[in-house]
Amino acid sequence: MNYLTVEQYQELLKKIPELKTDYDSKNLILLFKVIYEGALRVSEALQITPQDLDLERKQIILNNTKGGRRRCKCAKWQKSKLLSSDENCLKCAGMGKYRVREFAWITPETWSELIKIKTPGPIFPYTRQTVWNWCK
Repeated sequence: MNYLTVEQYQELLKKIPELKTDYDSKNLILLFKVIYEGALRVSEALQITPQDLDLERKQIILNNTKGGRRRCKCAKWQKSKLLSSDENCLKCAGMGKYRVREFAWITPETWSELIKIKTPGPIFPYTRQTVWNWCK
């Protein structure tokens, strides 16, 4: 995998105001800061709502991550195949796996910017494809 160096990251942030977009460049810069500092996937960052911000612990709660599932104790598995599970299980509802919350932390400066955003839905109202196009 290729990762951005600190210099490449800073260069990316400098170029965001040059993007030809209808969106506020300050919000776009904040999005890329959250992705980089929190080591998030684009789709994870785009799902963040104000309710996902744990103000007490200063962390972002990630409810829907790519690898965020664990096998339930009620289930019997053979390698990766589910053999049986308890349909009445409250944890997995008979699916054999349940979703696990993950957490991300960002710098205090980025955190203070993030908690200022008040919106009923996602903090970053963009599509994954749009963000990838901006990266290109």
